[in-house]
Amino acid sequence: MTALVLGGAGGIGAAVTARIVRREPVLVTYLDHAERAQGLVAELSDGHELRAVRADITTTTDVLAAFDAAEELGPIDVVVDCVGGWDFLA
Repeated sequence: MTALVLGGAGGIGAAVTARIVRREPVLVTYLDHAERAQGLVAELSDGHELRAVRADITTTTDVLAAFDAAEELGPIDVVVDCVGGWDFLA
């Protein structure tokens, strides 16, 4: 079983990731925070399976790629959307 946390590198997403990774593999996505995502992976992956990939969730290609990457960890049973930002409404 695997969790996919969209926007899992910052704020609420990082807190959700920290909680879920104790129970199952997690793939987090990020758009602009590569260093934060890699830091989260380094911090939480000790004894747990956690990966981060860059994905722009406003594009179908990136969303499908994120799901494919998560499925490499196992069947997806949880998807959490913690993507922030409201620039797309402007």
